[in-house]
Amino acid sequence: MGDSNQMMGSEFLQWVLKLGIVLDEHQVNQFQKYADFLVKWNETRNLTSITEVDEIYSKHFFDSLALFPLLQNQLPIHRLMDLGTGAGFPGVPLKIVMPELNLTLCDSLRKRVDFLQYVVEELGLSGVTVIHARAEELAIQKVHRETYSHLVSRAVASMPTLLEWVLPFLNVGGHFYAMKGPSAMEEWRLSNHAAKVLSAVLVQDYGYYLPLNMGERMVLDIKKIKQTPRRFPRKPGDATRNPL
Repeated sequence: MGDSNQMMGSEFLQWVLKLGIVLDEHQVNQFQKYADFLVKWNETRNLTSITEVDEIYSKHFFDSLALFPLLQNQLPIHRLMDLGTGAGFPGVPLKIVMPELNLTLCDSLRKRVDFLQYVVEELGLSGVTVIHARAEELAIQKVHRETYSHLVSRAVASMPTLLEWVLPFLNVGGHFYAMKGPSAMEEWRLSNHAAKVLSAVLVQDYGYYLPLNMGERMVLDIKKIKQTPRRFPRKPGDATRNPL
């Protein structure tokens, strides 16, 4: 993988310039190591279906960094959570280019959490907390409830379910970035009731294309305008079985 990883690293530099990101040699090296770790661990852990080098850089790394311009407009970011982060997307790439981020990575699968702890240590990322938990259980804990200024989630669940999991973590005025496919606005329209109950409003939608013709994506910037009722989130599984 070494040569193709280095070639993609050079191409990646040009892609992210369009997002306003200038990578230094250390950051390029971090991305190359991350790609290596992903491929090697995936041989035994099945972390992601995307294992080709060009797809890792386009569908994982660039896609994650597409949030950078939006986050830059929301500074300062006091606490950022990546909920359902999987193998670390979008949280880890964002942390590499924004080292000052106070980042929490949360996933419900132990094998992913083990991988993330390894990545964080090997890449020398400070100010990162990795948590193994379900959203419904974590969001009722005082240290996490309504204590995050920003939250991101990529391809995790349908919008009504996602809103119930996410909104309890955000403080009033906080922003949730839902990373979705091109049908994101249709999902939002079907989430009218959930958004009303959970006091969420759509601030903006942002569409973009992945490099190498690898698809269209969309981010919805959703703002929390009131405190979340104490009854949410409901017990594990309810938001999925019976969405608002």
